[in-house]
Amino acid sequence: MSFKYLEKYPVVSVEGNEYLVSIRPSMAYGKVEVRLYTKAKGWFGRERFNQIGTGCSNYGEKEWNYDYIRMAINEVIGYENDNKGRQKHRASQKKAAEAFEKWDGIEVAE
Repeated sequence: MSFKYLEKYPVVSVEGNEYLVSIRPSMAYGKVEVRLYTKAKGWFGRERFNQIGTGCSNYGEKEWNYDYIRMAINEVIGYENDNKGRQKHRASQKKAAEAFEKWDGIEVAE
């Protein structure tokens, strides 16, 4: 049986965040596109979903043994790990910028 579109909400991560996961057939044979969405408030307080990022991840169905659940879980875990990395990066940038601002400009001999 072929499918046109699979969607599941909520998919709850270990962190407790809720995502909408959609799986669609890709243009490439034997591949599917997996996309993540987060819940947001739209016009007039209506609930809507915003796609995370601009693209989607392509998964080979045979390589993943047609396990759409595992694909969805992998996508959520990958996103959250990337997000943690971005947060660490921003914190390090902020700390370095503050240190630069406090620096008196005198060259330090090592």
